[in-house]
Amino acid sequence: MKLKFYWYFSEAYKDGILRPACSCIDAEQESDESLANYLTDDGGNFYFYSISWAEEGLRKISLTEKNEIENFHYSRDVWGG
Repeated sequence: MKLKFYWYFSEAYKDGILRPACSCIDAEQESDESLANYLTDDGGNFYFYSISWAEEGLRKISLTEKNEIENFHYSRDVWGG
């Protein structure tokens, strides 16, 4: 999977602020594009806080690979109805 990272000016907000973006090049699975979306989703926080959230996800994945935990819930914001 290849990812393309870039900056853009929002056409919707027209506020002149550069925003980071990520897209998946030649996605093989639906989940590939989800990863690209996650990498630029700030969850309503500053991007600085997203780094620690990504590190936590990688730590949890490592624990599952080592069979130290069976599963975990990893969601920053959950949509519900």
